[in-house]
Amino acid sequence: MDRSIGQVTTAWVRCVRVLRWVDEALDVASPIVTGMLLLGVASLGWMALDNKSPFEVIHVEPAIAAPGESVTITARVRRDIDRNCSCDMRRALYDGAGVRHDDPTDYRFSANSIRTMAETSPGVLKVKIRVPLDAAPGVGRVESDLAYRCPGNLVHLAWPIRTLAVMPITIVPAK
Repeated sequence: MDRSIGQVTTAWVRCVRVLRWVDEALDVASPIVTGMLLLGVASLGWMALDNKSPFEVIHVEPAIAAPGESVTITARVRRDIDRNCSCDMRRALYDGAGVRHDDPTDYRFSANSIRTMAETSPGVLKVKIRVPLDAAPGVGRVESDLAYRCPGNLVHLAWPIRTLAVMPITIVPAK
């Protein structure tokens, strides 16, 4: 019986030594872990500040079309291709009565395709749309909802940079 008490005591002493070593290691590691957490939070905060849109419509030339016709809207734009952002886009046309006509296509542009657009048509965007047959005459608009994600910015994975590009269009009565 004395022998088993000795074994338990020895095991207990070893356990206490290990626990003391773990406690000392945690005392040393605590400032390091805290510093790493603070650095991570600061990095995310810095990334959240990166919210300037890499695209802007500067001027739109007048566009006129009747229901059922296709029209190309030409706009002067600013593109920031240095940030290497990709873009998801949804588009809708609001007719003269304010009724929304959604483009059923979801568009996705890679950073390379945006760079190619900027190189082939610097500062210019041409959007070809077909005015729906049931579009009401009057002054309407084409809205492109853009969601930019820039590489290296983890915040953009959950909260992309949102930009609404608005281009006016005049819809005339069908002939």
